[in-house]
Amino acid sequence: MEVITGNESLLVLLMIGSVIIVHKLISSIIQRKMKADKTTWFSNPYFNDFHRQAGIILNFLLVFAFFCIFTFGEVYPVSGSAPLMLVILPIVGLTVYMEWRHAENRANYKASLLNVAFSAVFAGIFMLLGIQIIP
Repeated sequence: MEVITGNESLLVLLMIGSVIIVHKLISSIIQRKMKADKTTWFSNPYFNDFHRQAGIILNFLLVFAFFCIFTFGEVYPVSGSAPLMLVILPIVGLTVYMEWRHAENRANYKASLLNVAFSAVFAGIFMLLGIQIIP
């Protein structure tokens, strides 16, 4: 198996960045169309202690997933970034569940549920593009 150069790893990181930007744009459009509450970047996003503790654990797993990208991304660029996709979906899924249980505006969880669907689609697109672009 050949080791890929830094250019392919940069390409993977650019693909991740572009997927995140497109996902953020689409999720903001969904929130606006469904009249869901706007989310702010630096507010307290947790509904209760369970949500806070689970969110902290998932965020540590997210850091570990980024570590996997930088550790195994040189040799296995697509499968090295798979842990990132496997951690992002439960983070968004936890948010949907907590909004369904505790949010006052019912449109919030519906918009977040659509975001989970788009996250899964974008994760699949990223994996397919990564497999096709990078040998």
